[in-house]
Amino acid sequence: MRSKRKARTHSSGGTSCSLTNLQLSQGTYVKVGEAVMAIIDSDTWWVVANFKENAMSRIRRGQPAEISLRMYPGRIFNAKVLSSDWGVKVGQGQPSGILCDVVTPKDWVRPLQRFPVRLAIETNPNRVPRRVGTSATVTIYTQNNWIFNGLSHLWLVIASYLDYLY
Repeated sequence: MRSKRKARTHSSGGTSCSLTNLQLSQGTYVKVGEAVMAIIDSDTWWVVANFKENAMSRIRRGQPAEISLRMYPGRIFNAKVLSSDWGVKVGQGQPSGILCDVVTPKDWVRPLQRFPVRLAIETNPNRVPRRVGTSATVTIYTQNNWIFNGLSHLWLVIASYLDYLY
């Protein structure tokens, strides 16, 4: 009977992946569309970094970047900007048919909004195990300025080695 059940269970996809958080026991019923595990794509590796709104005017698709992952202290990964979001939800209420309640900021200086930027890691990720959710430090090189790019790279290397300490 067990081999018959195994023969009826089939999973396929267009990429190699890892399964995680699968917590089913024998006899568990699962409804169509119910999430019972997480699937992590093993072929592509990308990072989402949240940049301040005053930096977004200089960030473009295809720009080179470098990433330091906290789980790999001392290592720098080459990356490239894939995309950035064009909007985030802030101060928008649900339509209710009544006048909206405008919240007055209580700070002297309003904090800057952050926008997500997606970056593809170009360094061969097969040499290091992947973990979803790790913290990262990202530098995007928006211009060909060897002084500022060199200082940014130096800061990223220093920050990467500081990850050994904590």
